[in-house]
Amino acid sequence: MDDSINLAVDRIMEVALQHRRHGILVTRLGNGRFRVELSETVPYGYTEQRDKRDMSS
Repeated sequence: MDDSINLAVDRIMEVALQHRRHGILVTRLGNGRFRVELSETVPYGYTEQRDKRDMSS
């Protein structure tokens, strides 16, 4: 799973470097499920992680 996330971050980093406006946000959605995206809330040059798993179960 780490390899898949790293590959996704590497790919989106190419886009971030072209535009130089947004950082990268990695969101854990559930067990084994992640979303990697450019985000206006993350400063350019940074990568942030968030955990959106439902921990109530």
